[in-house]
Amino acid sequence: MEKRRVLIVGGYGTVGRLVVEQLCGDQDLQLIIAGRNRIKAEETAQEFNASSCTLDANELPSVQEALINIDLVINCFGGPFTNAPLALAATAAERGIDYIDVSGSMEYSKRFLSLASTAEENHATLITGMGANPGIPSLAVCWLASQLEPPVEAEINFIFGSNIETLSPASLQEMHYLFKNPPLLWQHQTWQLNKVSGKQQTFNPPFHKSVYLGPSFSYDMMSATEIHDLNRLSAWSGCQSTFQGTLMYLGMKLGLAKHQRTRHLFLKLLKSAGQSATAVAESMIFVTASGKYQGLQAVKSVQCVGDEVFMTAAAVSTTARLLLDDTVSRTGAFLPPSVIPVDLFFDRLQAVDCIKVSVD
Repeated sequence: MEKRRVLIVGGYGTVGRLVVEQLCGDQDLQLIIAGRNRIKAEETAQEFNASSCTLDANELPSVQEALINIDLVINCFGGPFTNAPLALAATAAERGIDYIDVSGSMEYSKRFLSLASTAEENHATLITGMGANPGIPSLAVCWLASQLEPPVEAEINFIFGSNIETLSPASLQEMHYLFKNPPLLWQHQTWQLNKVSGKQQTFNPPFHKSVYLGPSFSYDMMSATEIHDLNRLSAWSGCQSTFQGTLMYLGMKLGLAKHQRTRHLFLKLLKSAGQSATAVAESMIFVTASGKYQGLQAVKSVQCVGDEVFMTAAAVSTTARLLLDDTVSRTGAFLPPSVIPVDLFFDRLQAVDCIKVSVD
């Protein structure tokens, strides 16, 4: 049987390299490591017995050449997706190639969804916003809600570990864009501004103390409310270290992540603030949902603990295998909850090493 050809854009980067590691053991796949840096692409390809090519995601001719005879594109582009061109996703839609990316950008997602009709016409499935956050949390909401009788109330909590060595300047730049988005709350069948400034909550290890959380929001949450009868959906995010979290908030407020010069200094300051004896690298996704179960009121929860970068890579590689197995049948352009079969997704995610998934 001919091998399926998977193009991993940014395959030598922090997330992309982990995706390569998680997929390289599949003998039915031919991985192609792609990016602007030819030497890094070739070195990574040699290490994992893969192929390589040079690709600039900002240049349409480069994209069109790289996508010849490709079955799946995984876009782990190392820069911010806000204002990024749609060349990769658009070309995949036009040629009937399945596609996944790790974007968290609301602005990008809105443009991405405009490719739906082209992708459907050419029998391609395009998915954006697949990662630790967004991605896994909204899928967890759908997974829990599917087990309960409506109406359901759900809450997402995402907590960063304070050891953020894998956080890059590009990631910080995207966080700058995300910080501008207002935190929303789904209530009474409409999205409203979440006016609550924050809350304290105690979680299980590795977070051994009360964590301060601020209101949050990601675009994929909208599709979760379209699938299930949710009476209420809110999202919160915070950091293991209150000091580091406060520093990040103030830095974002002052625009320190906006410009390259201040962004590098800001990142260095954030990393130094997280270097303590109790610092952990793991992040936690904790999602709860309440509703009726077999006629009685019940609360269900799912908790995922692991390094944020590794969880993102695991979410991507799990989704890639679902696409390659033809488990995902719908075609078009989607946010994760609209197309990914949540039972299968979490069944496979629980089998991934280095991620602890517990269900209550």
